[in-house]
Parts: sequence; C-alpha cells; structure tokens
Amino acid sequence: MKSRINELIQHTKEKLGLQDYYLYRSDVRRSATILGDTVYTLSMEWFPNHEQDLLDEDLNPTGTAVVEVDFHTGLFTTAIFVGGISYAEGVKLSIEDSNAVVRWIESETGLQEGTHFVFHKRKDKRMSFRKILNGVSVSPSGLIEVEVDEAGNLTFFSINGDFSKKETFNREKYELTLPQVKHIVAEQLKLAEFPNMKTEKMTPAYAIEEVYIRNRDLSLIPFSVIVAEKAYVELDKLIKWEGEVQQAFQEKSLTLTEEVSFNQVLKREPHPDLKEVTKEDIERSIAAVQRFLAQVYKSDSGKWSLKSIHRDKGYLVAKIQLKEQTQSVLKRNIQLFIDRSCYEVMNYMDTKSFLEMIADFQKAEEVTVAKAEALEKLHNFIELTPYYVYDRKQGRYVLCGKLDCHYAVNAITGEVISLDDL
Repeated sequence: MKSRINELIQHTKEKLGLQDYYLYRSDVRRSATILGDTVYTLSMEWFPNHEQDLLDEDLNPTGTAVVEVDFHTGLFTTAIFVGGISYAEGVKLSIEDSNAVVRWIESETGLQEGTHFVFHKRKDKRMSFRKILNGVSVSPSGLIEVEVDEAGNLTFFSINGDFSKKETFNREKYELTLPQVKHIVAEQLKLAEFPNMKTEKMTPAYAIEEVYIRNRDLSLIPFSVIVAEKAYVELDKLIKWEGEVQQAFQEKSLTLTEEVSFNQVLKREPHPDLKEVTKEDIERSIAAVQRFLAQVYKSDSGKWSLKSIHRDKGYLVAKIQLKEQTQSVLKRNIQLFIDRSCYEVMNYMDTKSFLEMIADFQKAEEVTVAKAEALEKLHNFIELTPYYVYDRKQGRYVLCGKLDCHYAVNAITGEVISLDDL
C-alpha cells in the first residue's frame, strides 16, 4: 500500500503543481454510496513551504491544499485551497471559457457533459454542474464545482454525490401532467405555522409538501435518508416503559473517521454502512432507545415513536419523533447514535434547542383562508418536473415527477408569498 500511496502523492504534486508545498499529513478513508459501492480515498493536506512554524497544528494555514484522490482510479474528488489562496502552478482555467472548464472536468473525472452532468449555474469565479441521467435531473442530486482566483489558478474543485457510471434506470417516456395528479396536489397542500426570525411571529400558511410521483403508476416516493437499501429500515414503533432508570445518561464522543488497513484496501472490503440492518439490530436498538428516553425524558413514556434506523459513519442512527406535534413546520425529533457493537446510545441530536428559540414568538392568528381557496391561488405556481429518483427497494432509478412549489398562501390574509419570505 505504501508504494501506491507514494505514487498518488507524487501524482498529486505534479498534477496540481505543488512544488512550493510540503505534505503535512495524509490518511486513507472509505465511504459508502447508495448504489452499494465502497470508495477508498487518499486524503492529503499540503501546506505552503513558508508555513513551517505552526502556532495551531489543528488549524490549516491560508493556502493549504486539501486534496482527496480515489485510491484505485487516481481521479481527484476534492482539491480545495484554504482561504481561496493558491501558491500552486498546476491548473489554470478561465471561468469565462466554459468549454475549457468542461473539458478539464471530463479529463479529470472520466465523466461526460450531456451524459453525466450539465451546467447548473455560475457565480463570480465559480461554476457548478449538476448530475443527470438520460438528460433528466436526479435525486439524490450530484454537484461538481470549480472555482479559480483572479489569475485563473484553481482554488476549489469538488464532486459531491454519486456520479457512478454503472447506474441502472428505467428508460420510459415522461407523461405526467398536473391535471393527472391534481388529487395528489390537494393532499400535499398542508397548513403549517412558519417562524419569522425577523418579526418573531408565527405565520400560518398553506404550502406544498414536496414529493416525487412515479411516472408509471402515480405512487409516491417521499424524501428520505440517502443510504443503501439494506442499511435503512422504516418503523413506527411507540416507545413505552415502566419505572425509572437511576443511572444518568452520559454523552460520549463520536468517532467519525476510521483507520483503514492495507488488507481492507487490498480486498476492497465493503464499508460497514452497507451492512443490512438486521432483526437483532432493530430489537436491540429499540431497547437502547427505550433506555435513553427513560434516562433523559423520564415522564415521556408513550410520547415518542421510533420512525427509522439507518447506518451512518459506522453507527446505527435511530430517528425518533414526538407522537403529538404542533402545526409548526419545524418538528421535534431526535437522532440517536448507537454503537453497533454494544448497542449503547453514544450521543444524540435534539431539535429542542432550536424550538425553544421560537417558543416565545407571537402565536399565529386565527386562520381565515380555506384550503380550497389557497389551492386555487397557488394553481399557477405549482411545478411538476421530471426527475430520476433512486428507489431504495428496487436498487435502481425510476422516472418521476417532482411536485414542488416555491410559493405559499398566507392563511390569514390570503396573500401569495415566496417561501423565502416566510
């Protein structure tokens, strides 16, 4: 493995022109994709030669090149220069010459414009490109970004999302129209209370809850956690307990990176996040959730539901929600990180702290606008856009229409307003 690492280090130095840099540290990491693949990556931090005496070893100095390279293909996935400052001499691009940028992306990634990605947007010296399949937008999305400084030196390159070339998808003619799905539109129009951070008021409004509608049979695919099929299970388990747990819950630090051995890389060992969530995982996670709630929310027996369990960063992540929720668009939920070896809750993330910030906001006034009226007002703003959506159960992409609307109706005044203004 050492010879391969040295080969990639030298390749990176030459390709990016890092002659005025020295390699400060590197390690091999791995990540899982929704398609069930494991990607091994060499991660490197290159410091400018003039940055030798570091005051803070955990802080990357300006000009540092943070680079990630696919261990097996040698293709770059990330090249970020801290602070937007580059002392490298390897890559020069003109954002004004979009064709040159596209050609460079194609040469560095092996992807093709028009087949795997298309132009998304440009802002100042940064261009971004979004992932496509068969010329259609994709969910989960993928994004390629390139940025240069005034002299044309590369300062940012990143591929986010899975741009694998082996994706399977259904080739079919897109036939969905809004009149076809008007019953779904009506179902997706929800009344909710939106917090306004400037006025510190809650505003009731009707808005469309986004959803994907299958082109073939009009069935729905909701937005969900982006993980491989076997690594996710949906539940709706009400958590109850009797008595008290005397021992207080103690948070433990999460380990979000792992050491990868030579044998793991050589064998291309699958990432643990790709393992199936088994019956034992579910049963013991339920017990862990129950114990946690009994420790932290002692009087809440029967008030919380376990909604799902999935794998992430080597942990089992359990998502729980309050059974009874307010009409606020912001819902109370908790994510528990469970050690997969001993089924102990290590740490958690709770939306309670944010909800407490808006607890004293002025309450919403009484609703005076009917749902049917709001639906009529939003009629010309509702969008149905073709999308290829990854179906976790089929393990492939299926053609859908994304039902969405960027506007809402104030349920007091009847005014049509942008969601950004709520």
